[in-house]
Amino acid sequence: MSGSKKTIVLITAWYPPLQSVAVNRMLAFAKYLDAEKYQLTIITVGNDACFGESNEDGVDIIRIKPKTGFWRPAFKSSDPKMIHYSKVARRKLRTSIFGDHDSAWLKEAFQALEMVSTQKKIDLILSSFSPVEPHLVALKFCKKNPGTKWIVDMRDEMSLNPQTDKATQKRYAKIEKEINIHAHALVSVSEPIVEYFKTAIPDLKYYIEVRNGFDHDLMDLPYHFNEEFTMLHAGSFYGVRKPDTLFKAMENLHKKNELPKNWKFICAGASRNFSIPPDFKKNVEILDRVSQTESLKLMASADLNILIQPPTGRMGVYTGKIFDYLSVNKPILAVVDKRDVGAQLINKLKAGYVADFGDIAEIEDQIKLAIDHWKHHDELKPEKSEIIKLHRKHQVHKLNLLIQDLLHE
Repeated sequence: MSGSKKTIVLITAWYPPLQSVAVNRMLAFAKYLDAEKYQLTIITVGNDACFGESNEDGVDIIRIKPKTGFWRPAFKSSDPKMIHYSKVARRKLRTSIFGDHDSAWLKEAFQALEMVSTQKKIDLILSSFSPVEPHLVALKFCKKNPGTKWIVDMRDEMSLNPQTDKATQKRYAKIEKEINIHAHALVSVSEPIVEYFKTAIPDLKYYIEVRNGFDHDLMDLPYHFNEEFTMLHAGSFYGVRKPDTLFKAMENLHKKNELPKNWKFICAGASRNFSIPPDFKKNVEILDRVSQTESLKLMASADLNILIQPPTGRMGVYTGKIFDYLSVNKPILAVVDKRDVGAQLINKLKAGYVADFGDIAEIEDQIKLAIDHWKHHDELKPEKSEIIKLHRKHQVHKLNLLIQDLLHE
């Protein structure tokens, strides 16, 4: 009954062929929004190899090539340190010249949105930040068409993000005021960020947490322990997110002979932008590239999955891999800000060990506890019924309910 479907337009800078946690979130929206009730159109960023209009799995997609602000160098896990740092420098230089916005893309995206509206009535717009351009496109349209429902998706804070410069914060504060007037609902990735926006954008009717989650079946494999104590870190290291304090704790344990005789640390998909203590370089294996399927297999076969997230001055930060780690039923060692949501979730689900990122002694204690459980083949028994709720289809179900409420007002 396609004629009776409501039309939803998702505006985002993140969609395939790009790859990132943000892309996975947008894919979840596209995959799990109720296709029997809604016809989805996506307006997004394209590149020289992939742009224009297409229909993929029943979703209409309009890809618009960026001109300046969305330009990004391609970071690869196999990049040597100097190449990685040069790309970071080039990105900062270009941003300082052109800014972090792309007015040309914004103009073309708005024209595409108006074109869609001439073909069918747009019932609801879902725009995703960051960058801010998707919100600006939706804002401009909703000012002209006040009957259109608008949900803003916030993967990060805007004006009060401590990692954003003052000029950008000021600009974002003005945009938040306009969103507050014209939007109807807000969704974000964690409860602390939702609460932040209740202050920054206080007059919306709905504020909902929609976590990122995982998007595969839970691995219900027989629990096993490796003869060689195997630790795994999946994903990249960047900025201050490095294994320095973890390695310092491991170095201390090594000197005290408190590590097992046979152990290894696998870094899957990590750039070579971190230092390994000379005493155990032979124990560290770096895998430059692995597929998502292979990454999950590595997680499921490890004795301990490592989560690293230093304090950033922000609350509500789940790292991209935490949900995948939880899905494979293996212990997690979280070297994180213990006040934040990642630590709270692992403790709540009884899914592993938590140590403060800067507390070397505490990291040592938690590693020793994990080793002791490995030696005695003591299984951790996380709350599987709660982990199942972290699947993306369950998270997007909350978005489906929100849309249903908005469209029936």
